[in-house]
Amino acid sequence: MLEIPSPNKEIIQQYIEKWDNLEDHYIWQESSLDKLFHKDYKYNTDLNEKDKFFFHMWNNFMKNKNISDDFCKILIEFLNDNQTIIFENNLKKNFLFHIMIIYENRQISENDIIQIIDTLNNLSNKYQQNKMK
Repeated sequence: MLEIPSPNKEIIQQYIEKWDNLEDHYIWQESSLDKLFHKDYKYNTDLNEKDKFFFHMWNNFMKNKNISDDFCKILIEFLNDNQTIIFENNLKKNFLFHIMIIYENRQISENDIIQIIDTLNNLSNKYQQNKMK
């Protein structure tokens, strides 16, 4: 049986370096996402259209980010940049689920989660207030 190592900072950094050194890595990334969501997992009932939409948005955002950066700041930046899309498409739960996975992978702390959720709630309140005007 093939053993797949658990991700760690060194393994991830190796893949980032390989990825960054690919010619036309954007084309490869889009091709990989297309294959994942529209071919290999097209009939995956665990991924609904909202999940696919959210992950496409997340992956587009992360294209130019370094995942070894402060993930809490990255998540807050993602929220700020995509707040309208998140709230208009009712993707709040998708985002919360995503941060829990990131937390389980030890990329953010409990304090980070509190900060991120505070940001999400503040943005959501502002969005609702603006919507009522």
